[in-house]
Amino acid sequence: MDPNNPEWVIHPKGDSLRKIIPFMKETFQIESIAQSPSLPKNKVMSKLPRPTICAGFMESLKATLKPNQVSTDNENRLCHTFGKNYRDLWRVRNGLIERPPDAVVFPSCHQDVEVIMQAAVQHNVCLIPFGGGTNVVGAVEPDPSETKRMIVTMDMRRMGRLLAVDQESKTAVFEAGVLGPALEEQLEKHGLTLGHDPDSFMHSTLGGWIATRSSGANSNKYGDLEDMVLALKVVTPKGTVCTPTVPRAVGPDVNEVFLGSEGVLGVITEATMKTHARPPCRITEGWLFPTFATACAASQDMVTSECLPTVLRCYDDHETQLSFAMKSAEGPLKQLLSDSIKHYLTQCKHFDLTKVSLVILGFEGFAGAVAMQRAQVKKVCKRHNGFSVGKSAGANWQRKKYDQPLVRDFLLDNGCWADVLETAVNYSSAIALWRDVKASMQRYWTEKDLKGWVGCHTSHQYQYGCCMYFTFGGVQQGPHDINTFLGLKQAATEAILRNGGSLSHHHGVGYEHVPWMQRYQGKGGLQMLQGLKKVLDPKGVCNPGKLLPPEGEEDGEQGDPKRQESMMFYRMGTLKSKL
Repeated sequence: MDPNNPEWVIHPKGDSLRKIIPFMKETFQIESIAQSPSLPKNKVMSKLPRPTICAGFMESLKATLKPNQVSTDNENRLCHTFGKNYRDLWRVRNGLIERPPDAVVFPSCHQDVEVIMQAAVQHNVCLIPFGGGTNVVGAVEPDPSETKRMIVTMDMRRMGRLLAVDQESKTAVFEAGVLGPALEEQLEKHGLTLGHDPDSFMHSTLGGWIATRSSGANSNKYGDLEDMVLALKVVTPKGTVCTPTVPRAVGPDVNEVFLGSEGVLGVITEATMKTHARPPCRITEGWLFPTFATACAASQDMVTSECLPTVLRCYDDHETQLSFAMKSAEGPLKQLLSDSIKHYLTQCKHFDLTKVSLVILGFEGFAGAVAMQRAQVKKVCKRHNGFSVGKSAGANWQRKKYDQPLVRDFLLDNGCWADVLETAVNYSSAIALWRDVKASMQRYWTEKDLKGWVGCHTSHQYQYGCCMYFTFGGVQQGPHDINTFLGLKQAATEAILRNGGSLSHHHGVGYEHVPWMQRYQGKGGLQMLQGLKKVLDPKGVCNPGKLLPPEGEEDGEQGDPKRQESMMFYRMGTLKSKL
């Protein structure tokens, strides 16, 4: 908060944000912002249950690992219990830690991971791979039904080295624990880039990206994570799998077995990645369209016209208004220009500024190619009644594109909350899905006599469809807020599935989407995945409870209430025994 004005917020980079608090008040219809601090860390740590220790496992590690590579202290256990969605943060802030890991290990090389895995199999200890801890669907938290077996979280971040570079083939071999910034810093020395730029870039790891089939803002040019992987090294309970370093697989692609596997089949330790020469020219700009539907039509036109930009984000009316509220304070001259543009849009182009859609376009490559592509895209935008708001809008987006965690934490500290969900959908169903998800969530809020907000943007475009990314939030009401979140998530997921969307585009399955996995994958597809799990991990030591429903509970979302509640999403979310 700005100490000189309680209505203003100071961004960590020093910008003055003068519209975000008025936006919150108007959106949630509240008179003031109430602080809502978390419990102190020491108090939360004091609530952790005593660890379950398998002496044989711990003894097995002593011969290989150093003392500082194994920890059972409560701070490490707490920091490795959850990811970063609202369900996770709500429980931490309220001191509701049902099942933390019993120990945390820190491998420093592939051989360390092999030793840890062998010891885990021998002593029937559960292992959870942990990268940056940014997962938002429960993929890194221990299974609370594991009350007898020891659970160990494997923090991979000491494995962050660039092992090899093939300049001629443009490939690079990395350890899986490398964080996004460190990965790009090491590639930059060789004039290369991976081109992967997710919202979690600053805090997430390569291994986490692979394990969740990550996708970044630049995916239109560089592809999703699965398009970037050439080969993998994975430690499974049955031994180490090394896939061939070749441009194309023969027979079934074994890489695909581990892409999106969320650690349930083994631990990714190394990856050979496809890289690119660093682009000499980068330009980001903004456009406004009359409506979200118009903006989506323009983006689809860019696909069919074969001029799709590196970055293309279409924000609906609600997210556009949020973007305006997050804009840094302007000087008198810029404010005058901004007012003039608003006057032109309303009076000359007849835009309703409460319905407009902001579109961010990013271009990368050689200067001549960028100029040609921008000219093509401009024609498409004009064809759909778009209005250019220039590079300043693009610069503002670039400056704040990693701010989502900051906004989330600010809301949590000030009486509100927010979270996200996403899906992939074909173009023919995209607008219908968008409308249904928003209507379903608003209907849930209305039924509970609550005020809420939900916005959406498209973040990745394909030949046949796109990713729709929803942000939603409300006002903190008390101990049952988590049940409100779960009800909203369930309503949104049902709307997504009935409109032909996927369970997730790049967040993964974790715990939260497990109840719908059979409906989404089909009985045959799910049985195939469960069979693979049995072959590679017969004791079930690898990240139990994630990705795949327990056998006999595959149709939990359609079964009786007792079975439904036993599914991990419900049990982990409601914590009824603690409320």
